[in-house]
Amino acid sequence: MVATEDGHEIFACTQGRYDVTVSPVIDPIDIATQSLLSLLRFRDITLARAESEVGHEMVIRLPIAERNVSDLSSRAAATDVADP
Repeated sequence: MVATEDGHEIFACTQGRYDVTVSPVIDPIDIATQSLLSLLRFRDITLARAESEVGHEMVIRLPIAERNVSDLSSRAAATDVADP
């Protein structure tokens, strides 16, 4: 995450997801079965879900900006008082 005012880096994070499936293959029927299962797996969907999970985990780790929260709550309180 980069600041819009001066471009300095505010927050950085790296995360990795790995899909490792070990399926021993002994006979030709197992080879055919594993090949068919490999073709049926939706790798693009699995990748998109993993990217989404990584994004959620990164956002959860962002520090809370206490000043922004207090400014927002004070503005909300001022707006509530101003409205009859």
